[in-house]
Amino acid sequence: MLTRLNSSLHLNSRPKRSQMGSIAIELYRERAETLPVADNSIDTVVSTYVLCSVTDIDATLKDIQRVLKPGGTFVFIEHVAASENTCTRTLQDGITHV
Repeated sequence: MLTRLNSSLHLNSRPKRSQMGSIAIELYRERAETLPVADNSIDTVVSTYVLCSVTDIDATLKDIQRVLKPGGTFVFIEHVAASENTCTRTLQDGITHV
């Protein structure tokens, strides 16, 4: 699910609308591989335990990169391991589990 804080809601994707004070929130039920927002339009993407359930991790990460504004932030927490014999896996194996 994509959640977007925005002062002007775009209804063409039929998001649910909710109000928290004066902040409008858009919620979309879309595939993570094809986020329904414009390029370079999001300040921060927060992903929690999503990559284990997407069909195409590479496409998902590329689309996150596409929608993030230059200098934007990608915050994530995952519980999946990278492929064996990669730098990422070596780093993951070196982290002490809490």
